[in-house]
Amino acid sequence: MCIIEILYLINSQTINFLGLTLDYTLSWRPHIARIGNKLRTACYILRILKLTLTAQNLKTIYFAYFHSIMSYGIIFWGNSTDNDVIFKLQKRAIRIMTNSSNKTSCRGLFKELVILPLCSQYILSLTLFVAKNREDFIINSDIHPYNTRFNTNFLSKVNQISKRDILFRYQDLQLCTYKNKTTLRGYK
Repeated sequence: MCIIEILYLINSQTINFLGLTLDYTLSWRPHIARIGNKLRTACYILRILKLTLTAQNLKTIYFAYFHSIMSYGIIFWGNSTDNDVIFKLQKRAIRIMTNSSNKTSCRGLFKELVILPLCSQYILSLTLFVAKNREDFIINSDIHPYNTRFNTNFLSKVNQISKRDILFRYQDLQLCTYKNKTTLRGYK
């Protein structure tokens, strides 16, 4: 007696994968909304604790809680059009830590606290990613010898599939298809 396990795929608007919320349009709005709620909680915590803690302790809590939430997966969603929500929350946290009014410019406050704004953090994260994965990128000058203004730009390596790989993949596909047909015939 054979047991057939039937799996149903559920159509969903969003899915959480490794802490990132993806939607079917790949727009990052649900993810930004989700971390926005967490960052609002972090701002509330900073507001409550600023009455009892020193500025250095608040900065430590900022980096431990707020910054860790904000910077997780930033290389994916940092260039989103909705990232201004997160930047405004970051400015709110900075103003809470420095006890500044809502109308105060945060440019000097970021420098005073030595904290990178969201866009700068995004650029730093991308730069560190490229530096750590240098072997996955090539430089334009490696492709051609011409001295152009884009000569030092990085490009991701194109995965070139050999004929042997295509043949093996095709054979695997045929084998899987053959197995599925035989098992389906056995249950009819």
